[in-house]
Amino acid sequence: MKAAGIRLLLAGLAACGGAQTVEPAASSASAPTVPAAPPASVLEALELERSYEFAKAAALLEGACSSGSGDACRQLSRFVRGGVGIERNAIRALELEQQACDHGDGVACAMMAERYWTADTVYADEKKAIAAYLRSVPLLEKGCQAGRAEDCSRLGVVFTNGWGVLADLTRAEAANRRAAELLKKACDDGDGAACGQLARAHARGRGVSKDLGASAALFERGCAQGSATSCRELGVLGDKDSSQKAKSAGKEIALLEKPCEKGSHEACVAMALAASQLLGAVGAEPYHRKACDGGSSHSCRELARGKDGGKDGAALKMRALELTTKSCEAGDGVDCGLLGVAYIKGDVTKSDAKKAQQFLERGCSLADAASCLGLAEQLAEGRGGIAKNAEAARAAFEKACKLGKLQGCEKSTKK
Repeated sequence: MKAAGIRLLLAGLAACGGAQTVEPAASSASAPTVPAAPPASVLEALELERSYEFAKAAALLEGACSSGSGDACRQLSRFVRGGVGIERNAIRALELEQQACDHGDGVACAMMAERYWTADTVYADEKKAIAAYLRSVPLLEKGCQAGRAEDCSRLGVVFTNGWGVLADLTRAEAANRRAAELLKKACDDGDGAACGQLARAHARGRGVSKDLGASAALFERGCAQGSATSCRELGVLGDKDSSQKAKSAGKEIALLEKPCEKGSHEACVAMALAASQLLGAVGAEPYHRKACDGGSSHSCRELARGKDGGKDGAALKMRALELTTKSCEAGDGVDCGLLGVAYIKGDVTKSDAKKAQQFLERGCSLADAASCLGLAEQLAEGRGGIAKNAEAARAAFEKACKLGKLQGCEKSTKK
């Protein structure tokens, strides 16, 4: 953690009476109380989701969120981020997490803090991250005491990582043990997703013994109980066993096909990726076609890459360009960077250095390291008639460096 972050953290802890009792950051919210059960509308929405009625579920969550339910706002943020029955929009998803946090949802506070800390969705903001972490801890503790497994799991992560608050492995282990107990009960009751979460706990030794055999068995159980994510994880564990990997990918595709047909963008993309691993580029083409039709710029690009010119290839490239533009506008930094490259190369439409710069700037502001690096190189070299700007280039190289690009680190120090 940087010195400024440490000073801010210590100031927050001092105001709260020391490291053992962490109070939420100043806000209009009152002191945390034991979280109420989710309102009936949220429970109904989650039941509709299980029946693949995504649009109806999203509409119910919209109403409940507007009425002040933190649970609803957080669930809606998940729908919005994944494009499940509603338009994908990463920036709006972050705003909904903020709204959920304001309504007293500790998990949302912690999720938002992680995004600001790790530069997911937007460029890192240490002050916002620390404030959200400080606010999340007492809310997560209350939620965990009330038997909410996700609150316990998040609390364990916060105290293990020591992000925004002082690491406390004793409190982390207690939270992880409680989470494991709750997840086991849910798994035994037939919740495949809970089985998968418990499997990850066994893989890491969080709250339970580290046991890869138990982890694999739980992933298999979760997969059998309808968790596509568990099927994927099981395939990763069986990476050296091609038959196990193929079997798991096949189950994942079968579980994702219906939600994809019913309007889950997230499911369509996951299904296409699973099909690519199992069937190769040619076999995966129908799945990428479905995902492309459902709005996946990635799948459209994959399809276009497999076509050697021709009318279909050109149409797919244009479809990919349209979807990538839409995705960038909705807060996807990676797609902004890809647009910047497309306008530099002129491989879909004519090259346009000014547009390339605009998209790279947006991608960089949305914490995409490749966008920052591409922007820096454009400014440093004066590509396409854009005036050289050594100072702006150095700043972009520094951002790329902070986001993990070694080349940015090397060039940011050059005069």
